[in-house]
Amino acid sequence: MRLNYALEDAGWATVSLECGEQRVEMTASYLHDSLRDLASAAKAIAAGRPEVRVVFMDEPGEHQLVWRRMAGDTVEVEVLWYDDWKSLELSNSKGVRKLLGATTVAQVRGQVLSELQRLLRENGEAGYREKWVEHDFPAEQLRELEEAV
Repeated sequence: MRLNYALEDAGWATVSLECGEQRVEMTASYLHDSLRDLASAAKAIAAGRPEVRVVFMDEPGEHQLVWRRMAGDTVEVEVLWYDDWKSLELSNSKGVRKLLGATTVAQVRGQVLSELQRLLRENGEAGYREKWVEHDFPAEQLRELEEAV
């Protein structure tokens, strides 16, 4: 699994996720604090939670990244698309699968940690806040993920 979180100006980000030969690109709006959720989800999976979801709100619609713990350290990776905001209960659909693959707990933690560190290095906390508009850089979640084993 490879993850790239590209922070754009004025509260937008492009998130690309590759798993094997599959690739999906997701747009994230400042309407939801997706980077904080991503960091918290990676920590939760590393700590043994069986399933986590990360919302990437577009305008309209949203992607949801789902990580599920499987046998051993295997993690199923699924990305679903909803035409409306499922996370706000504005959609009854089951979503359209855009990606389904597998990775490891270590890969999830490592990829998310790497992206958080890169974003902080490139933007700083103040620069992140200026670009992301509504949300501060998830510094606490970064520290927690660094400490997660």
